[in-house]
Amino acid sequence: MAILFENALLLDPEAKAPRPGALLVEGERIRDVAFGGLSVGEGVERRDLGGLGLAPGFLDVHYHGAFVFDIGLPEALARAA
Repeated sequence: MAILFENALLLDPEAKAPRPGALLVEGERIRDVAFGGLSVGEGVERRDLGGLGLAPGFLDVHYHGAFVFDIGLPEALARAA
């Protein structure tokens, strides 16, 4: 079965910034990716992500303790950035 994730913010590790796009997955494989829209045939399940981010599973997003501040989360994020 194929699933089209559309209206997503694609987090591409090779791009300089996230971009709006769509991702087509079939089984365990990415079959197509498009920045903008993606045209598919019938029989594809569509999932509208409403602008949420979509990243590859191998993207490392941990911080090695960067949030160990004696302040709230928004302040810790700003300081770590």
